[in-house]
Amino acid sequence: MAMIACSRCYKQISSEASACRHCGKKRGDSSSGYTPKRNFWPHYLLSMVMAVTGAAIYITSLNGTEYTPFMLAAAPVLGIGGTLWYVAARIWAYLV
Repeated sequence: MAMIACSRCYKQISSEASACRHCGKKRGDSSSGYTPKRNFWPHYLLSMVMAVTGAAIYITSLNGTEYTPFMLAAAPVLGIGGTLWYVAARIWAYLV
């Protein structure tokens, strides 16, 4: 029993399977049903930049670096917001 890629969702399925267990496409079905995958790497990249920037501002402010009050208020928003955005993008990518 070899593993092959489904022609609709491209996930690995058994070569003996009559239908894909992920998307339900039947083996002899001629309709392609192609749905392009969305690209989530910009979400991952930007959310991580936000989270790391917020954490860096916060940590360096604890070590004595002086920032404006706006930057000190923005640090937790960037850190928490970036983390939540990353988690939301991962969930969205899983559901799509």
